[in-house]
Amino acid sequence: MAAWSWLWPATAASGSLDDKTALGLPEVQLGLLPGSGGTQRLPRLIGASKALDMILTGKHIRARQALRLGLVDDAVPQSILLQTAIERVKQGWQSRRELPWQERLLNGPLGKSLAVQHCTQENAGENAR
Repeated sequence: MAAWSWLWPATAASGSLDDKTALGLPEVQLGLLPGSGGTQRLPRLIGASKALDMILTGKHIRARQALRLGLVDDAVPQSILLQTAIERVKQGWQSRRELPWQERLLNGPLGKSLAVQHCTQENAGENAR
């Protein structure tokens, strides 16, 4: 049985996840803006382009995809989840999340400037019609 979870716990700390879990921003499907975990932390963790897809569509992702994106540090079967988490803590396990340089660049001032420029051009085009 797959569990559904909000993203904010995953964005707040590193950790392991049951490999059948799905993560997402369910408030988006209700027409609401996600909380700060979804709008602030998520882009920093997985990059603006991937985060925007989840923020704007409300799509959920499975544990393995969250692992590939760097949102979680491990996805293991529920039967060994607690044991895995305890072992990681005992070993002083550190998160290995790091964005590719392109995403780090887009998350900075250049990316924000490009986003504002794109929105300005889009709005100018719509107003001209």
